Amino acid sequence: MTYTYNALDRLTRVVGTNLDVSYVYDGDGLRIAKTNNLTNVTTNYLWDTQNYTGSPQYLRNCRMANDRPLWVWVVPGKPGQV
Repeated sequence: MTYTYNALDRLTRVVGTNLDVSYVYDGDGLRIAKTNNLTNVTTNYLWDTQNYTGSPQYLRNCRMANDRPLWVWVVPGKPGQV
């Protein structure tokens, strides 16, 4: 397994057998996206700065519907659609 880190020591990529995942961070160092480079599936993380819990809530692009992405809003234990 190969791990790549940026200048701020944040994990930016993991590559291994049948695994290739990239991570993107915002200016505050919060992870805002994870991409599986083998499937081209990206999970975008949204951080509520007004109610900061330390755990991201995130949008997951699960499929296309009528040529538009269908997003699933994921809150730990409470999945639903937006």
